[in-house]
Amino acid sequence: MLLWNDALTAEADRVTAEFRAALQADNGRLAMDIGWQALAMEPLRPDRYFLLAAVNDETGGMPDLGMQLRALGLEAMLAQETIGEAQRMSLARAFPNWRGDWGDPERLEEEADNLRSQVGIAVEEERRLEPFEFLREFLAGVRQRMRPITVARIVQNLAGLRPVLVSAVRNGMSEGSGVRSLHVAMLVALQGAVGEAAIMPDLVKIAAGWEDPLGVHAEWALTQLAKRYPAEALAAMAAAKTGTAGERRVAVDVLIRLDRREGVGEALKGLAEGFLEIAGDVDAGELALTLERALRKRGERAAAIALREVAEEHLEDEERDEYDLLRGMGDEFEGEKETAENFRRRSLEQVLVGRALVEDDSDLEQLEQLFEPPPVTDTFRRMTPKIGRNDPCWCGSGKKYKKCHLDKDEGR
Repeated sequence: MLLWNDALTAEADRVTAEFRAALQADNGRLAMDIGWQALAMEPLRPDRYFLLAAVNDETGGMPDLGMQLRALGLEAMLAQETIGEAQRMSLARAFPNWRGDWGDPERLEEEADNLRSQVGIAVEEERRLEPFEFLREFLAGVRQRMRPITVARIVQNLAGLRPVLVSAVRNGMSEGSGVRSLHVAMLVALQGAVGEAAIMPDLVKIAAGWEDPLGVHAEWALTQLAKRYPAEALAAMAAAKTGTAGERRVAVDVLIRLDRREGVGEALKGLAEGFLEIAGDVDAGELALTLERALRKRGERAAAIALREVAEEHLEDEERDEYDLLRGMGDEFEGEKETAENFRRRSLEQVLVGRALVEDDSDLEQLEQLFEPPPVTDTFRRMTPKIGRNDPCWCGSGKKYKKCHLDKDEGR
């Protein structure tokens, strides 16, 4: 897999070991070269920037480069969920004369701005820093408010940015990265504009296996790539027939959007094969009904009937309940699917600048409020946060809300 796997993590560890070996051998030039490699592999790790800055300073490198690297490291620190003991120690080493609270985001921002205001980088080093500067600007936009110009500049400079942006996703999704989920989700969504066809199987797994906001942003990115690479998308979705019920559901949704393209019907039938093996999976009920209806629309009536019979006989209790509930919705189920479909047609700017996918994707009225000035009225404040269908249930069971208390809370 390209967006995350153990082999890539092991590779990052290997590069780190080489970096330390070069430092111990007092080979500053080699340490700088390896340090840049390590940074490119894990561009969301603040200590990568701080270590590279320290080596630059110790080997007589440009002072401005050291300051710029430290400023970039501070922005990466601001993308962390929390600033814990390890982060504070890293800051203490990088900024021995620091004044103020290590964990104060405003103080981190102030120091980063101060460093950047003193910088004047040579052309060669500026070129090397450019992808990390774009990443910094993107992270700052997620943390504050994304500017359309930031999105436009990234799209216009894809050739040099794509490797670092893919590495940022991989880095953010790695275990123990500590990166805020919204930052990772927005980076995943960006893959819809900058990614290549090869990452589509990874996006299927992320969309199916991760909670929102990451899951829904991955599914949106997947739909964008499918528009650009329809043939590759068809092959990738067909390959999901060996995956979980959730992965097959995501694949079905993408195949539906490929409409009447040759091979879609066969791919759908392939996803229906072996349904018995995943009948107990989460999402199996929704998959069965969505897939059955998709097959019928494409004239695959026999396959649809066969799938329905298997589903009715072998779905386990919770999934059978969901299957019956969704079937009982009739046209309303189709309307809900269409609402989700319209939601995923949002543009890159709406997703990144308007944060369209951060909202509950079943509530378009709330979504539209993102793009309209709010009315001047007394503010109603919820006593409890709104829960989306795919959010973890409030009861702490670990199940999605739709799988747990949704029906009871709505009186069904």
